[in-house]
Amino acid sequence: MENSEVKMPITYADLKQDLLDSGRAYDFDMIDRAYALAAKAHGDQRRRSGEPYICHPLSVAQILVELGMDSESIAAALMHDVAEDTSVGITEIRQKFGDEVALLVDGKQADADKIAEAIRAAGTNLVGVKVITLGGFLFIGGTLDDSQKAELLGWVDEMVAACK
Repeated sequence: MENSEVKMPITYADLKQDLLDSGRAYDFDMIDRAYALAAKAHGDQRRRSGEPYICHPLSVAQILVELGMDSESIAAALMHDVAEDTSVGITEIRQKFGDEVALLVDGKQADADKIAEAIRAAGTNLVGVKVITLGGFLFIGGTLDDSQKAELLGWVDEMVAACK
């Protein structure tokens, strides 16, 4: 089988243009740093489709821009699989980006009860974590079979119930 290069469906330049076109005030320094960290951490990882892995967090971030989310949410979306799939840990993300971004990244990976407990303890809301998770689900939703979709919806229901 020929190993041809798979074109990226979205680039960081595309995301930056969407950020600019939105007309909202974004912290481009933070978002640039988040992208740089994610791109370096994911390195040569590939999706099953053969696309560079970084296209997934870029697509999730693009969905969040369309939803009008803030800089911290966009930065967290770019890094949402970094702590789970690379050698970069949540402690490093917290040191470089602060507690709010770290909570959004870490919350995406924790179970529903732990997320709700952490957020209630911090006195913040779960909207950002939910939206990053939803963005990821919207991106991958088209690639799931029925049993995977049912499992995913069950997890979302758990998240919602735990945060009430």
